[in-house]
Amino acid sequence: MQTHLAAQDDDMWSVITDGPMKIMKINIEFATTDGAPEYVEKRRHEYTNEEKNKANLDNVARDILHKTLDKICSAKSKPVPLPRRFGRG
Repeated sequence: MQTHLAAQDDDMWSVITDGPMKIMKINIEFATTDGAPEYVEKRRHEYTNEEKNKANLDNVARDILHKTLDKICSAKSKPVPLPRRFGRG
């Protein structure tokens, strides 16, 4: 499963293990004393198309997992016979 998800996108498995991606930007309103930039999370309306796809990877990964699990679970389950008093007879 890990190989299949990684084949879909390089970041797909990291989204499953680490959680949804956070798209960051440099905070221009805050200057640090050592000159290193501070990052803040971007708002959704600021996302580019590529960033939107990256932010949606967790939904895509969950969808793949659910579809796979449904196929596995339905293949292993068998119908349960009803007792005679409930219409079999």
